[in-house]
Amino acid sequence: MKLEGKIHNLPSYAKALIFAFLLTLSFGYYTGVLFVKHTTEFTPQGIEESYNGNKTEEVITEDDWENDDWGLENSVPLKYKKSEQEIISIVHAHVISFSLIFLLLGVIVMLTSIPVWLKKMLIIEPFISIVLTFGGIWMLWKDITWMKYIVMFSGILLTITFSLSVIIVIQQLLKKPTA
Repeated sequence: MKLEGKIHNLPSYAKALIFAFLLTLSFGYYTGVLFVKHTTEFTPQGIEESYNGNKTEEVITEDDWENDDWGLENSVPLKYKKSEQEIISIVHAHVISFSLIFLLLGVIVMLTSIPVWLKKMLIIEPFISIVLTFGGIWMLWKDITWMKYIVMFSGILLTITFSLSVIIVIQQLLKKPTA
């Protein structure tokens, strides 16, 4: 069965459904990206603190008491290491939902008329990045701290792939039907 370019010949209501789905999906996806920015500042240290916490023992000296200078103006929100139950829940929910997101997006990408090598990349890469991102979060939580760089890289790659896929599909939806 040839799927190449089928998106161009879909009826207008099917194209409208795909377009509405992509807009809604993108709204949800980029809201998640905004949440990641808020919780990690898109830094390796922020990623590590988000899962392993930043709680350190601070010693308040006698000078601090006398000067009422406890450093509160420069304080950062206190974060605690996530529990095993929280990590399992985060990884489980995200792997399943991201898998479904990229399955649906991949099926739509298969209907486009882009080169096969690009289709393969856009369809397969997200699943590799899902495993690296959320497996990396699990391993980071297990104190393999260098995984924060893998989590960051794979998360960026996942977002680039998502964005590129959505842009390509929307462009393909706007093409005229082929004979």
